[in-house]
Amino acid sequence: MRTWGTGSIIYPAVKTMDIVMAVIIVMITTILAALYPALKAARIRPLEALHFI
Repeated sequence: MRTWGTGSIIYPAVKTMDIVMAVIIVMITTILAALYPALKAARIRPLEALHFI
């Protein structure tokens, strides 16, 4: 590591913006993954849905 000009200890730096972006990405992914099954379930009548169980 000293060959590249850094020390033998690397200190991580986590910024607030990194955490905020991670939360936003997870929320968007969750919403998109839940949309398809929710829309499909909303179109099926309850009596008809019982046949799939």
